[in-house]
Amino acid sequence: MSDYTAYVGFGLFALSELMPFVKKTKGNGFIHSLICILTGSKCVIDKTLEAAKAVVEEKEKDVELDKV
Repeated sequence: MSDYTAYVGFGLFALSELMPFVKKTKGNGFIHSLICILTGSKCVIDKTLEAAKAVVEEKEKDVELDKV
């Protein structure tokens, strides 16, 4: 029984990772995200910069609060 569960789980995982490449709109599968990161997608770079700026701003606020 556990073999069938493992096969079905692997099949569903493989299907979910292949779907972003099959459908016409952009997907968000793990492999698709990895490819976008490795190829330097502008969207991924912009989102990473936004996240980094948010972290820096939060740290600056914490430092300002510690000074008070």
